[in-house]
Amino acid sequence: MTSDVWHIFPFLALTKFNSNVKKEKKCNNNNNNGHHFDPQDSGAHPGTGTASRRAPGCEGAMGLSQVWEGLWVGAARVITSHLLASHGITTLVWATPEVQVPPLQDDLHVVKVLVKDEATQDLGPHLPIVAQAFRECRGRGEGMAVVCRAGKSRSAALALAALVALPEAAPTLRDAYVAVKAARPLIRPNPGFFAQLIQYEEEVRGAASMAMEENPYSEARELLPAVYVEELRKAVCGGTFTTFVPL
Repeated sequence: MTSDVWHIFPFLALTKFNSNVKKEKKCNNNNNNGHHFDPQDSGAHPGTGTASRRAPGCEGAMGLSQVWEGLWVGAARVITSHLLASHGITTLVWATPEVQVPPLQDDLHVVKVLVKDEATQDLGPHLPIVAQAFRECRGRGEGMAVVCRAGKSRSAALALAALVALPEAAPTLRDAYVAVKAARPLIRPNPGFFAQLIQYEEEVRGAASMAMEENPYSEARELLPAVYVEELRKAVCGGTFTTFVPL
């Protein structure tokens, strides 16, 4: 979590990091943010046939995490033909120009989103393409993986867009974020990507479930998605400190 609050209280950052590592190792799916949306609720998203129906979880701190039925998010470096085949993944969204696509099976559908992890990068044209690819995978009972360099920002943002645009019982952006983060705690789409996701949600759903807010713990008062501000507030006010006065 990048914020001035971690520079002021560095041990908070260490606590947060250790907590996330433990959650990754245990593949913890518990949500403590006050919002709950079960990514395995059959009423929320019907089964997708032959794709893996394992509960969302992880295969290593930086590996490939199942974040929804038929949807995985992860790091590009772990992708192999065997790994994809073992999960019934037939579509791969490759969202990193820093890593070359390795040799994979010929019948794999690869969608390239070659953007950098920078807030000024335009994800807009890619969001509906990725969302459509996921809908088609679900229709065939197959799986889709979205990867970037670390499986943290670009891949998570694209996966969130795919969920928000589901035609049946789609989660809100807020609920999708909570569900994906529960399965893969290290996700952190950069604020620029999140602003575009909020705009995309408004386009496909007619209303946004959250807004961008000023960071109250930073002198720069940069804009962050509401869920990030809530996480900061919880880390500062819900831990050792009950109040926080910026220095």
